[in-house]
Amino acid sequence: MSLLLHPQDGAELGIQDGDPVTAWNDLAEVELRLCYRSDRQKNSSSIRRVQLLYYRAAFSGKCLKS
Repeated sequence: MSLLLHPQDGAELGIQDGDPVTAWNDLAEVELRLCYRSDRQKNSSSIRRVQLLYYRAAFSGKCLKS
C-alpha cells in the first residue's frame, strides 16, 4: 500500500518519494511506501481509498525511514 502525499509536505518532513513510512493513530499503525502526488491537497494524505482522519497526529514529525 502507498501513502499519497503532496511533495511539499514530504519535503517539510524530510522524506522522499518511495521511502518506507509508518502512519499511526491511537488504534493502529501501518507500514507504507510514500508516493508523491502533486494533485493532493497540502496537509492531507490518503492510503489508496482510505482517508487518514488524523493527518497531523500521525505526521507530527514522527515519520520513520528505514
